[in-house]
Amino acid sequence: MRRHPKHFCANTQPNSMAIATTAILRCTQPISDRMSGVPVISVFSGIVIRMYFFDTQQHARAHVHAQYGELSAVFAIDDGSVLTGNIPPRQTRLIQAWIELRREDLTANWKLATAGAALSPIEPLR
Repeated sequence: MRRHPKHFCANTQPNSMAIATTAILRCTQPISDRMSGVPVISVFSGIVIRMYFFDTQQHARAHVHAQYGELSAVFAIDDGSVLTGNIPPRQTRLIQAWIELRREDLTANWKLATAGAALSPIEPLR
């Protein structure tokens, strides 16, 4: 089980017993301050959605990074398809539904992210 420091809140030590999602969900910092350089744009149903700055090299399509526990996947914004990774089917469907509902906001954030500008939080799936 590989843990990378980017999966932990700034106030959580990597040697902590807490798993990544527990650490993230227990953070009391605002979404924009949780991860320097790796903005969390939404959190719902135990799923953390991020959008990286200048992230056009590996995936040319506009996309978001989703993390559910130790699992992660990259989803295309235009159609919700999984570009890489693996998340359980139920969570995949939730992420795809959220992308469909929030596509306009995600597209606007993608344009900001590729320009290195500050991103806006996006309403979670309810």
